[in-house]
Amino acid sequence: MRRPIDIVYNMTSVCPHDCALCCVDATQVTRKGDYVHIRTKGLSTEQLVRQQKSSESIYETAARVLQGCDLELSLEQKLRVIEHIDVDYVRLDISGGDPLLITDNFRVLKSASAKLGRNNITVTATGAGMARIDPSELVSLMCEFNFTYDCASIDEVADRPRTYASRNLALGRELAKLGVATRAEFPVTRATSAPDHVERLYMNLHEAGIHKLLLMRLFTVGRGHVAAGKIPTAEEYWTVIAQLRALESEFGLPKVKLQCALRHIEGRPADAVVNPCDFVRESFGLTPRGVLLASPWAINHHGEPLDEAFVLGNLVETPLSAILNSPRVNEIRDRANENFGHCKIFAWQFSKRGSSFERLFDKTDPLYASRFAESAAVE
Repeated sequence: MRRPIDIVYNMTSVCPHDCALCCVDATQVTRKGDYVHIRTKGLSTEQLVRQQKSSESIYETAARVLQGCDLELSLEQKLRVIEHIDVDYVRLDISGGDPLLITDNFRVLKSASAKLGRNNITVTATGAGMARIDPSELVSLMCEFNFTYDCASIDEVADRPRTYASRNLALGRELAKLGVATRAEFPVTRATSAPDHVERLYMNLHEAGIHKLLLMRLFTVGRGHVAAGKIPTAEEYWTVIAQLRALESEFGLPKVKLQCALRHIEGRPADAVVNPCDFVRESFGLTPRGVLLASPWAINHHGEPLDEAFVLGNLVETPLSAILNSPRVNEIRDRANENFGHCKIFAWQFSKRGSSFERLFDKTDPLYASRFAESAAVE
């Protein structure tokens, strides 16, 4: 049987937060008196819109503005995207921004759950979005709830608003009590990799009953495109991984998982046949405009696709089956092992090849390129 594929659907860019390292460059929406304050394009473009309907939230107003500029899809178009998911081996993560801030998105979530089945739906959101819905209803529509958790206390801001992580953890705790699987996501920076911080972070999750902890690389995409100096070294990643596995061995939960971009750090076994990088083979991104990307991380600092090399098609216009069977997708799959284990986002960013498409297959992911080159030289 075919392995499932995962699609991270950033259904909206609307978000109340202004996280400095936001990998999708979410649109920050806040209130200024009688106006809705909308910040886009790396938070550099600001727009004030008077709220016309008293019954409408500032987030709904912002979503309408973005739809009017063709930056997001209408409800009808979002439902068409779900209709165009016409293969039966898809797991869909409803994400954002914060998808739960927009009423229409909950209708789309219901449609997706009905079509694909609850066990194939996950949701990634924040405490702000969850405050607007009934948690028990959400639990009936999904199998797992994901949230970012990368600072153990409000005094360790970690490039986030002050209460961002603590509110997310409180939400994860509540949903875990309701019986839904929960996964915390920890994109590691040099500042958050200190052993004392890592231990407290893990124990907070353990005490909250969180089931999984996904350890992630820091990507220099979205608003994090200027964060190269925050990226841990291979040794720092190794130290965090070893520490978290020791804590898992002692306490049991949460179970520690490595993001695909980190899995090759343990090397390539002689008999390895499955590339740890799941680019196109198992993982895709879907933008608020319905553009299907070869990776959920292929987003630039203005919230647009990182490059045409990552664009596969548009699910508003084309069924998923047709895109997955296209010559472009087949070529990427056929060539994926040319840089076995390398994350293709980092490979593309560091490659010097002249063709943008060819950069995907270069052995230039800095986490692996130097280490394996040194190993080969020793041998």
